[in-house]
Amino acid sequence: MIKAPEIKLTGIVLAGFLLFLLGSCRTIPTPVDLPPPPPSPTPRVITPPPPPSPTPEMEEIVLPFDPAEPLEMEILVHSDKTGNNQIYVLDCATGEMRRLAESTACDSYPSWSPDGERIVFTSDRDGRREIYLVNADGTGLRRLTDNPGADTFPVWSPDNRSVVYFSERDGVDNLRKFDTVDGVDRPLTEFPEGSGGSIAFSPDGRRVIFGYDRLGRYKLYQLEIASGEPREIITHALRESRMTLIDDPEGPALLYSSGQAGQDDIWLSYIEDGRFLNITRDAAPDHSPTVSPDGRAVVFSSRRNGESWQLYLVSRSGRPANNRVIRITDDEFNYRYPHVRR
Repeated sequence: MIKAPEIKLTGIVLAGFLLFLLGSCRTIPTPVDLPPPPPSPTPRVITPPPPPSPTPEMEEIVLPFDPAEPLEMEILVHSDKTGNNQIYVLDCATGEMRRLAESTACDSYPSWSPDGERIVFTSDRDGRREIYLVNADGTGLRRLTDNPGADTFPVWSPDNRSVVYFSERDGVDNLRKFDTVDGVDRPLTEFPEGSGGSIAFSPDGRRVIFGYDRLGRYKLYQLEIASGEPREIITHALRESRMTLIDDPEGPALLYSSGQAGQDDIWLSYIEDGRFLNITRDAAPDHSPTVSPDGRAVVFSSRRNGESWQLYLVSRSGRPANNRVIRITDDEFNYRYPHVRR
């Protein structure tokens, strides 16, 4: 039997041992230095890119004529409104202008098809000047030619099927005829040297009037397509100016620009008898005549404001000094080589 003092001693020993264990358990380990937490990321603001500038499809221009006299016509031109020549259609009744076949290249010399549904023009968008075709609403762009030489001054045949143009694929400008239906492209002339210019079809499609510089002098020739023999008809004309061949009550007549009177004016020449009539007479140059839909007025390009080429309209009848000239466009840009949709 254990005595009471022994029990008391044993209790004290056990209690000490338990205190030792508890003290050991409560010992705090030496802290370890931990890296500081990373800073909270700064929110990244993403700025969306600006939307692309819309390509202008309609542009308002100033039409200075009286609205009480609306001009019910659409005029095709090339203009430098964007810095380089582009093709535009101006609706004179509304003042709206549409840009067609947009590019950063130079587009020029546009012509309506006889039905008014298609347009041909010259462009260097693929590196050299070729002939292109586009619908009047700007769709369906198509390249017609692909040659090593420049192709220029395209016009439509009256049957709405073929395009006649100048090509220097052989090193010399010659007339060619491209059939837009079957794709056949054939030569119409075989000049050994020289450079071509503006072209006009007769309303019946049997003749072509064209400009050509053979020996340093630019002249106008008439080509009977059936015979293939060109003959000289006019010895004074301007190369970069449009021509228009019309059926006049007095016979086939050609509207063109000439400097024969010491200044560039619009003239009317009757092909059969060689008569000439002055349509405009002004100190400023008047170029590229085309006829209004009713046939009674001539639309042309002129620098009458002394600064830029603008579009004008004048009656075909009467003396030039007495005819009222209506200015169609009025801004700082140039409008050249007009063609009215008939």
